[in-house]
Amino acid sequence: MVAAHVPPEILDLLRRAVRLPRGLALLHAAPLETAAVLLSVPPDLVLKARESLDDQAARAAVLEEWHRVHAAAPAPAFQHAAPLPAHPAPDAAAVAAEAERHPLGARFVLDAPEEAVAILFRVHPSVVIAARELLVRRGHASSRPDAEDAGAEPGM
Repeated sequence: MVAAHVPPEILDLLRRAVRLPRGLALLHAAPLETAAVLLSVPPDLVLKARESLDDQAARAAVLEEWHRVHAAAPAPAFQHAAPLPAHPAPDAAAVAAEAERHPLGARFVLDAPEEAVAILFRVHPSVVIAARELLVRRGHASSRPDAEDAGAEPGM
């Protein structure tokens, strides 16, 4: 059986990826940190899956499992074929306020890659940078070592 050749952690990753539109492309080609954040897995697991997809022998087994998982999974909730509803893009204050209410919290906005935060809140990365500055001024702390340079006022 092919499933025996695909490690269980890769199978779990495929099940996560199938829930997203173009999940296999995300897993294989998106920026590493973005894929890891959107799939809620460590980056080294994304790298392991990418190595499997790049290896001729393992690729066939992984793709066979992808097709099996894809066929069994419900369609993603968001389909690209339908136009997005028109609404004004949130500004930095709205993103900061939403981050404080969001289940992932302000820490996610402060610590996750800008691209991942921008995707989640459907804003441009420059809005994420401004929202981070607001969150820091509101007393939220980041665990990123470079965060002091990214938005904190001197002396904070």
